[in-house]
Amino acid sequence: MAETYDYDLFVIGAGSGGVRAARLTALGGKRVAIAEEHRVGGTCVIRGCVPKKFMVMASDFAHQFKTAEGYGWTVEASFDWPEFIQNKDVEIARLSGIYAANLGKAG
Repeated sequence: MAETYDYDLFVIGAGSGGVRAARLTALGGKRVAIAEEHRVGGTCVIRGCVPKKFMVMASDFAHQFKTAEGYGWTVEASFDWPEFIQNKDVEIARLSGIYAANLGKAG
């Protein structure tokens, strides 16, 4: 007797790999479910690679401003940590939204 299932593929984790597997399978006409504890995007987008890149880029500006002085620039700059965190969080939410929208489009 053949068993029946609600889904052809059940993906655990909505990181880059899980989202890709789910999307391609769904676009192939299969029934797919994806489980994620937190937000779509996984460790890289939400907690790892992307936030790290934001912080590395932000940290480099102080050095760049100092270097610019050697080329005749006068730079008056300040850093606002709460604003940085807010802007980082907005971008991460945007990326997570793109992942979620792409999953939705794939069905």
